[in-house]
Amino acid sequence: MKKKKFFKFRYLIVLLSIFLLSGCWNYRELNDMSIAGSIGIDYDVENNLFDVSVQVFKAKKSGSDTAGSSSDESPVVLYEEKGKTVHEALRNAVKEAPKKLYIGHLDLIVFGEDLAKTHFFESLDFLFRDVESRKDFNIILAKGGTAKDVLKVLTPLETNPSTSMMQTLIANSTFKGTAPTVSFDEALAYIYNEGIELTLPTVEIVGDTKKSDEADSIAKIDPKTALVFNSVAVFKNNKLIGYLNEEESLGFSIITGQIGSSVIPFPCDDSGNYASFEIIKMKSGGTVKKDGDQIKSEIAISAKASLSEINCAIDLTDDKEYKRIEEMANKATEQIVQKALNKVMKEYKSDIFGFCDQLFRTEYQYWKTIKPDWDSKFPEIETSIKTKITLFTKGSTTTSTTKGG
Repeated sequence: MKKKKFFKFRYLIVLLSIFLLSGCWNYRELNDMSIAGSIGIDYDVENNLFDVSVQVFKAKKSGSDTAGSSSDESPVVLYEEKGKTVHEALRNAVKEAPKKLYIGHLDLIVFGEDLAKTHFFESLDFLFRDVESRKDFNIILAKGGTAKDVLKVLTPLETNPSTSMMQTLIANSTFKGTAPTVSFDEALAYIYNEGIELTLPTVEIVGDTKKSDEADSIAKIDPKTALVFNSVAVFKNNKLIGYLNEEESLGFSIITGQIGSSVIPFPCDDSGNYASFEIIKMKSGGTVKKDGDQIKSEIAISAKASLSEINCAIDLTDDKEYKRIEEMANKATEQIVQKALNKVMKEYKSDIFGFCDQLFRTEYQYWKTIKPDWDSKFPEIETSIKTKITLFTKGSTTTSTTKGG
């Protein structure tokens, strides 16, 4: 009996030792790696090579609180290499970098415009397969330029440009809605879903690109170069085909339910004066169904909003007048949504709204018959828009600076 107890005790010790002695088999010291914050991927068409730029943190500067510190040294260093594949280009960075690049803490990947038109899908394969990288980093497109130039721009409010770009992108998505964020795993879901095309937020360089990587460019109150996040890039068959402007991008975000908050201006008289409302909470939904030989889509939008500004001679204490203001707000929203629909359906003919996916769910048998001809069917979908914008607050006053009533 005692012998059996002894053996049980010994097995218990062995079992506990497994947990105490275990560790990460691929563990590496942080000091042995160069931590990449952002990656830029372009394509060298002339030489048929991927052109990869990597923004790496400088350990000495990463803990600094302000960009305007006593040193003019950049908080990051940019390595650029080329290769027949993205992975080869990244590995080639060791020709300059003293340590192997580690991409497990990526914040952002920027794709160049030319690459997005030709080799976007091919550039994703390594990122999809790599076991070190998380798949929740955000991706963005360099509108009208290269990813490399975007990563060269120093930012004034954050020492870490990757963090600054991410925070600006999130701020736009949350408070303006013209550049909704897309993570890498979300992009893969779009790419492998045959019922919806990919869209990406864009970043555009404004100002003097020649001085964007100099510390002096952010040392003054008016930076020489800035990064602007303000539109949506439209893809079709995994290739870039065009862009939506600011208003159309907002309409896209409203249709797809990617609005956190935004401010929408609208004319409130015939003299060129405007009012505006701030979206507090918005919901979007829609149906796509077969009606005879026609496909119809009904887009329903409802929102609670605050009347944030009014520069027209309107008496807000008059319920009829206040109702008229609400009607104006609804009309303005409907027009924004209609402009996005017209641009996408008539010009780009790319189903970024997911109408095909919705038809698959509701009219499967019919969907199977028309799926091969969806490119010709999509532009002919009959759309209707129903908006219900409720202005539940007038702000802190019921009168306008332009007196009314």
